Amino acid sequence: MSRESANVRSWARVAVASTIAALILASCGTPAVAPTPLVSGVPSTSISVPLTSVGCTTNTCVAIGTSITDVASISVGEVRGASGGWKVIDTPMLTSTVNIQGSSCWTDTCLFVGQDSSGDVIWRYEASTDSVSQVNTPTGGIAVDAVSCYAPLSCATIDDATGSGPRFETTSDGGDTWSTPVALPQTGDNVRSLACGSSLDCIVVTASSNDAVDIYATIDGGATWTLRTSSTATWETLTPLTCRKLVCVGLAELQTGWHIVRTAALGRTWSVKSAFSVAVNTAPTFACATLTHCVVGGTKDGSTPWLATYTNGALKTRKLKYVPSPILQLACGPKVCAGIGVTTLLTLSS
Repeated sequence: MSRESANVRSWARVAVASTIAALILASCGTPAVAPTPLVSGVPSTSISVPLTSVGCTTNTCVAIGTSITDVASISVGEVRGASGGWKVIDTPMLTSTVNIQGSSCWTDTCLFVGQDSSGDVIWRYEASTDSVSQVNTPTGGIAVDAVSCYAPLSCATIDDATGSGPRFETTSDGGDTWSTPVALPQTGDNVRSLACGSSLDCIVVTASSNDAVDIYATIDGGATWTLRTSSTATWETLTPLTCRKLVCVGLAELQTGWHIVRTAALGRTWSVKSAFSVAVNTAPTFACATLTHCVVGGTKDGSTPWLATYTNGALKTRKLKYVPSPILQLACGPKVCAGIGVTTLLTLSS
């Protein structure tokens, strides 16, 4: 091989290396725009039974649905495990129509609440056995409106009782026993949400007599309640809240539309954050993994589903695939969030 040929090849290698280096440097100067992650739904196994509630533990999410047919009342349950797939699990046999309307979870267990023809209904999902069973309920209740779990085995509920209106109860053993109900300082079946940041600190949201929002707070575990009215007098709705101690985030419908709102004083004062729009006469759903990482969903036009993430104050719409109907309810655990349509399941990372 001649020295001239070797020199030509050497210079060629240098030229190629220089070109590659230039491309690498150019790419560093122009960061690539990451595509919006796609959230895909999957059909629920029992198409004939609509899903009504969803909850998430640390590693699993579970969806529940109930229905009544000409033959019998039916319940269904599906769980998403650590592998990412959904599977059917056993649910309680029904002897009458049951309406499951809310849930709250801790590390490995969820409570689902609602009502049947005889009164309060509370079901417990346990991740260790992938089972759903019926547990005891507070004495004398006719329907559980809301539940909030704030520590392992520790939850609070709001239910209704004939002649006494909404009541507040707590459990420290996962629903096996309940405290003596305490009447809330308002009347009527108009509870909108409940959130507890600890065993002492809780907020209850109700619809007031003039179609606005009333917020009641307790700092002594429900023994006494204080009406918070200063900054919410013109709010039309305040939907599900997430609280950690005295700090809470939620969705509020103001005269200017829907906003994410935040309080650092258990509802004494509020700050209005990101705004968004949904279809008229529809209410969005909201869930949080932390106070700065949440998901919000619903419908933009009455039929088209819509989902967005809220991270550190920024609201970002997510693309949806195979989600044919509006998102009805969302739930988040530390690792994953889940949502349901009438017959659709979807998940995204927390």
